[in-house]
Amino acid sequence: MGQANVIRLLIQETPLSESQLETGQTNAPVRKVETASHGQRKQRRAGLFVPAIPWLELTAALSRLSTSRAAALWLMLTLQSKLEGGGWLKPRLSLLQEAGLADRKTRSRAISELERAGLVDVERRKGKAPLVRLRTLAAPD
Repeated sequence: MGQANVIRLLIQETPLSESQLETGQTNAPVRKVETASHGQRKQRRAGLFVPAIPWLELTAALSRLSTSRAAALWLMLTLQSKLEGGGWLKPRLSLLQEAGLADRKTRSRAISELERAGLVDVERRKGKAPLVRLRTLAAPD
């Protein structure tokens, strides 16, 4: 069993009036204490961070695509790339299903559209999922 946190409170000698309690204007010393559960919550929240996509990069990519599925795939791949540090990616099935790309043919068409638009490089492997690498984009003219 875990160890309980102990928080010691200082008791003020003089009683506080109702107005002091209502407004929070007390002269008692205040100190913020970080408990173990607070630290764990901060750590979990840090894992939920979704990196931002620069506006110019986003508009450059979306202006080259004609379908919403390809746009969703590009956004998912960008997210995965930023989380994993770039390089060749094997698109995560859970992310693809959230984007509506659970069907293999739909996914293949969306990857082909990204490739034709010049947004990704694709390495197709027989009997395995394709590897995808995002290309860096310039702002549209």
